[in-house]
Amino acid sequence: MRSEKNRFAFVPGQTGPNRKLKPEQVQEIRYLLDKGRSKAIARTFARYGSQIILLAMGDIYKELR
Repeated sequence: MRSEKNRFAFVPGQTGPNRKLKPEQVQEIRYLLDKGRSKAIARTFARYGSQIILLAMGDIYKELR
C-alpha cells in the first residue's frame, strides 16, 4: 500500500528486523542453524545476524525450547 507521497506505509510488526518471531519461526531457525550459516538465515528471516547467534546460544526465546 502506498501513501500519497509514493512511499510505502509502515506497518508495525509486519516487517523489519525488530519484529518478534513466531514460535514456528524460532523452531525453523534452530533447525536451520544445525545445517547452515547464521548470516543466510538472518537474511531469510530479515533479522540481524547477532539475533540469530543469540537464539542459537539460547539467550533469547528460552521459553521455546
